[in-house]
Amino acid sequence: MPPMKTFRNGDIWLKGFEASGIPMVPAPVGMNSVEFNGRPACLYDGWCHVGCPIGALANPQITYLGDARKAGAEVRALCTVTRVLTNPAGTRVTGVEYYDEKQQKQIQQASVVLLAAWSAQNPRLLLNSATDKHGQGLGNSSGLVGRFMMSHHVASTWAMFDEDVQNHMGTIAVQYMSYQNYPKTSHSGAFGSSFITAGFALKTTDLANSRTDLFGPELADYMKRAARNLAGIKTFGEEQPNMENRVELMSAKDEFGMPLGKFVHTYDQDAVALWNANLEEGLKVAKAAGAKEAWSARGAMPTSHLMGGTIMGTSAANSVVDSYGQSHEIQNLWVAGPSIFPSAGASNPTFTIFALSQRGAERMASQWGTLTN
Repeated sequence: MPPMKTFRNGDIWLKGFEASGIPMVPAPVGMNSVEFNGRPACLYDGWCHVGCPIGALANPQITYLGDARKAGAEVRALCTVTRVLTNPAGTRVTGVEYYDEKQQKQIQQASVVLLAAWSAQNPRLLLNSATDKHGQGLGNSSGLVGRFMMSHHVASTWAMFDEDVQNHMGTIAVQYMSYQNYPKTSHSGAFGSSFITAGFALKTTDLANSRTDLFGPELADYMKRAARNLAGIKTFGEEQPNMENRVELMSAKDEFGMPLGKFVHTYDQDAVALWNANLEEGLKVAKAAGAKEAWSARGAMPTSHLMGGTIMGTSAANSVVDSYGQSHEIQNLWVAGPSIFPSAGASNPTFTIFALSQRGAERMASQWGTLTN
């Protein structure tokens, strides 16, 4: 497909990036720029994050679910898995324990179990599935289940311009992007890759959140100006893998009696230095772009895109799964999604998640006879 359309809230940054030596290009997104497979082209109303109203945004409900159901797949909504079950010898998984939409406990037998939940939920399930044969949780002889949790940090720069930048137009994510600073030593004194984005559609909440220091009449006056003149850029930064960043089980339990997960996380000096460098660069770009005023979104260092927790590797000694998502210890137990990432990079992880998931699915299909016997 051709690139997506761009709008003034993205174009207005290009002069500033050019002056800073940062080439920008239209960003690839999982959306139709033209009609495809009976799905219409994007209408650029910016409501992607709450569900595309016309189906231009590619997500599994649009691209895979129909085909899966035609092939015999069943979706059980409002159900919550609490444990993965194993045979007495602990050599195979046999199914899952879950609570249905009426909150009644059920058992679903299975030849193969694939965990494709959120990065914090996959390790929580494995840890809660401990048995006498797997005392630390399933697939956890290395003690690495729940370890190496990673998040991107986001350096946001806001700017007010004299002209109407049409900030309600576009998509929720990005119009332009650059990998100019993806090499890990791009910033002096700060280690890690950065992914630069510009031009994202704003909603009322974005206007308010761009100035969290304002309240009452001052906030209302600011939002009236911001509705026409505000635009932003975001630079996503890499966090290095750290074994101590982890998810662990708590003594407190949820409504199904499953231990809650506790997320332990601290950014290291590399991440903090990179975040600050990206914020400083953002202000320079805004000034060069001709912004009337510009500021950094400081405060608590933000997190975005949780990854890790069931990392891939070469053996059970250094990881939880292999590069296809198959457990090193139990061959018919698989994991998919960003929890198998062993490192984060700086790019949004969605495309990599899809690529790894398709790669893992093809591998599983090719081994199906072995896995189910």
